[in-house]
Amino acid sequence: MLHLIQGIPIILAFCAIVVCGYRLRFEKRNDFRLVMVLCLVDAGLLLLAQTSWWQSHWRGDHLGEAWANEIWTVYNGLTMITFVLVGLPRRWTNKSKP
Repeated sequence: MLHLIQGIPIILAFCAIVVCGYRLRFEKRNDFRLVMVLCLVDAGLLLLAQTSWWQSHWRGDHLGEAWANEIWTVYNGLTMITFVLVGLPRRWTNKSKP
């Protein structure tokens, strides 16, 4: 059952790629476009890290698990940067006057 739960982030990452890609196509604000690009990179890294780690784990490849853990570290860092950018007050990210 726990192996099935590990598939949830993969499904959500595919959904994020579709939604963020669609939003990026029509978004006009450059600051929000940056957030969408970071979200796309985050989702791609999640897919890479999640699938690499599980494949290495099932094969017993400890070097592959270590490599996937490094990808997780980059993913976690980019995710936190994205959260900070989303959480910034609008007056800091939008240079035009309201």
